[in-house]
Amino acid sequence: MEEDRFKCSATSIVKTLPDAQLYLIGGTSGSGKTVFAKAVAYQRGALVIGLDNYFMNEEKARHFLSSTFGCVPQWDHPSSVDIEYAVQNIIELFQKFYAKLPVYSFVENKRVGYRFCERVGNQPLVLEGIHSLLLHSRI
Repeated sequence: MEEDRFKCSATSIVKTLPDAQLYLIGGTSGSGKTVFAKAVAYQRGALVIGLDNYFMNEEKARHFLSSTFGCVPQWDHPSSVDIEYAVQNIIELFQKFYAKLPVYSFVENKRVGYRFCERVGNQPLVLEGIHSLLLHSRI
């Protein structure tokens, strides 16, 4: 029920957004980024790219010492995301209209493959993730 209310609110907000070729949606974990990104995609015919697929493999991620769990990856730190590869993919989607996007497994805590992604015509892109706003000055 709560998610349905949020979807309705997200749809109302999307209607007020200016037209753009790239929407960056950031926020904390559980803040509704994905729901909002889907609303933008639905209303604007946009292609959604989840920045979660750009996480580094666990052994390359920054770690911190937890008194409960020992040495654990710090997924909320910007260095845990391959921002350069995300920028490269966004540029490819705008220039070539296709890109090879990573697929990340949270079960294995590593990149498990890639998927082909195609952008059609002037289709807008939505990049959503906790670190997506870091791309603002790079694209």
